[in-house]
Amino acid sequence: MRLQTTWLVAAAFAIGACDNGASTSDDSVAISGFALTADDESNDGFDESADTTDLEDQVIDDLGDDSDAAPPADEVDPAPDETGRVARTVLVLWGQPRGTEGRAPTAWEGQITSDVASLHVLRTFHFERAAQGDHLTRDGDPLTVTFATKTTTVLDGVLLRVVAPRGAAVSGELTFATDHFTQSVTLASLFAGQGQRFAADDDGNIVAFAPSLPHACEHGVLRFGWHRVGPRGGVFGGKVFADDGSVAGEVVGIWGTVRGKDRFKGVFHAADGSFRGTVRGAYTKHDDGTGTFRGMWVAGGRVHGVLGGLFEVGDTRGQGSAHGFWRADCGDGAGCAMTLPPADQCVAPEAPEDPAE
Repeated sequence: MRLQTTWLVAAAFAIGACDNGASTSDDSVAISGFALTADDESNDGFDESADTTDLEDQVIDDLGDDSDAAPPADEVDPAPDETGRVARTVLVLWGQPRGTEGRAPTAWEGQITSDVASLHVLRTFHFERAAQGDHLTRDGDPLTVTFATKTTTVLDGVLLRVVAPRGAAVSGELTFATDHFTQSVTLASLFAGQGQRFAADDDGNIVAFAPSLPHACEHGVLRFGWHRVGPRGGVFGGKVFADDGSVAGEVVGIWGTVRGKDRFKGVFHAADGSFRGTVRGAYTKHDDGTGTFRGMWVAGGRVHGVLGGLFEVGDTRGQGSAHGFWRADCGDGAGCAMTLPPADQCVAPEAPEDPAE
């Protein structure tokens, strides 16, 4: 089993090979009318007038609008009491990062539970109720979410609002417990912003915990899919979600290796389709089939926010998933500088004695 932590910086989307007509020049990776270059200051055509329909068809439609924002009727109040409780939004994912069609499904039946924190389901991901019988069950216990899903080619998941008494958050835990795999993580690590990823078996299944970094500015989590189009790059895209679980927008673009640089660029649209900026950044591949990415989005010559996270390679290689965080710049100067500081300045710190502080 391998635990991956502090994946909030540096960047990645690729491994594998096939060729669907992308450019093979060292100067650019050309896909669907866009050409990714090594010029980190250029938007490479990903501006307000960019038509990214074809890229969206290749990735976002593939990933599917598979989330459900309707919580069960017996959910607890997600809003923390500022004086007595502390809350974080946490994305919990399990299954295959874009696995092979026709593979035997993996059954996950069990609970996400905490010894001290109330769990509020903001959104589910890829719960195939009709085809697989995937479902959530709430029995009135605010500390437990019971579920049953089957995974084949994508990750299932839930977006949780985790609310704990301020003092109890120091020693409490969040546990993913199923017949297939069980893992606990500390609330202190989640509340400090540490994402964690675990190998659940030898078949490529994983379980991941991705917290939303607390911040005064607009922020939340992201969930992308990606696949390779040519020998040096491909496309990526997916949804970004606000800290309250609502859809904040959509990102789509190109990744690849150009002049020895591993880079990605794309466009960030708000939920209403309006242009929020050009996304640009870098990624780093690891030998175990994972990697990390970080970037920013820019509009009107100004940095408007940052994003980063962890990527996974699917079992067919050349395709996979990514998840992580995003945060807007609202001018308060808090947190990591919007101009992408060195990695060690943005990595989640060791859990403090009181993560609520």
